[in-house]
Amino acid sequence: MIFRVALLLVAAASCGGDGRTADNLPADSVGIAIRDPGLWPVMTFVPTGTEIDSLPLALIDSSWSLATPLDVSMLPQHDSTGVFGVSDSVGFRFEGDFNHDGIPDRARGGVYHDDQGDEGSFVLILTRSSPERWTRAFVDTEPGEPRLTVLVNDPSGLIWAECMSCGRWRPVFWSEGHYELGPPSESGTSP
Repeated sequence: MIFRVALLLVAAASCGGDGRTADNLPADSVGIAIRDPGLWPVMTFVPTGTEIDSLPLALIDSSWSLATPLDVSMLPQHDSTGVFGVSDSVGFRFEGDFNHDGIPDRARGGVYHDDQGDEGSFVLILTRSSPERWTRAFVDTEPGEPRLTVLVNDPSGLIWAECMSCGRWRPVFWSEGHYELGPPSESGTSP
């Protein structure tokens, strides 16, 4: 994926002119439009909340003291879609029945801070336990800087692009009664 990004940047620079709009920006295979890749490594977020979708953090991960799901409204104001164009298949939150059990699920990406002072990014899948209540079905983290990550709602399943600047992504899938996070795939094999 990094190779694709570099190739797209070279191609965009060679086109000349400044007539680019959101509709004609270069994009990779999952629809992430290249706006300002220089922002990717420096976009960090500060976890501030004590619940996600009315679910207390202690019921998601007992070590978390703060967490915040990412949202397009958190991206820079001068570019309403941020450093990439979110779409029907690329974003921070998706609704669906990801394990095909007939019960609604919600996938979220965000950032956390734990009781030991460690921070990082997370992927979370909630499932409906009642018409007004969500429960945790799955959570996994990428410790380190609480940075921009996105979800891709691919026809083959959910994908967590956990490191935009390094091109690492991981599939999230249902297997033998529980969700699993697949092995990392690096930039050469983007989703």
